[in-house]
Amino acid sequence: MSDPISPRGSKRSVKALVALMLATLFLSGFSFIALRWQGFSPPRSKPVAPEVEAIAPDFELQSLSGKSVTLSSLRGRPVIVNFWATWCAPCILEMPNLEKFYQRYAGEFEILAVNAGESEEDVRRFVEKIGVTFPILLDPQIETQFLYRVRGLPTTFIVNGDGIIEAVHLGLLSEKQLSGYLAEVGVK
Repeated sequence: MSDPISPRGSKRSVKALVALMLATLFLSGFSFIALRWQGFSPPRSKPVAPEVEAIAPDFELQSLSGKSVTLSSLRGRPVIVNFWATWCAPCILEMPNLEKFYQRYAGEFEILAVNAGESEEDVRRFVEKIGVTFPILLDPQIETQFLYRVRGLPTTFIVNGDGIIEAVHLGLLSEKQLSGYLAEVGVK
């Protein structure tokens, strides 16, 4: 009676498998070297947000007052671009600090508070309740949030007068942190 699994057949299968793996490894290595030789490099993972020292992506959004606002129209002075939502507890906590600095340094910098996808009515009610006076922008389709690769709220970008991102802050901004960021862009 013959054994369906013979040791001789197993050895051939293992040898064939090893040969196939070595050939695949060789071809993969050869392909990688050939592509590198031609200048191809694999894509790097994307950063969490537009990078510090890069030009801040421009955007155009409607404000609660109905005006169309672009980031590029504010060149020449520093801008804080703050992504927030009415349901975000840290966002709510930092709004009074943003307002305090906005009043203290009136005209020296601008704040653009970009709301993340909420209705104009909800945003208007919230703003009236907390009493901020800086521009509140509506991003109903959260396109600007995607443009800036925002991963959590609040996220704040500090942009200098030349439109360059000086800092990115994820989470609640303290007065001390806000003061430090503003000093970096010349607001003292």
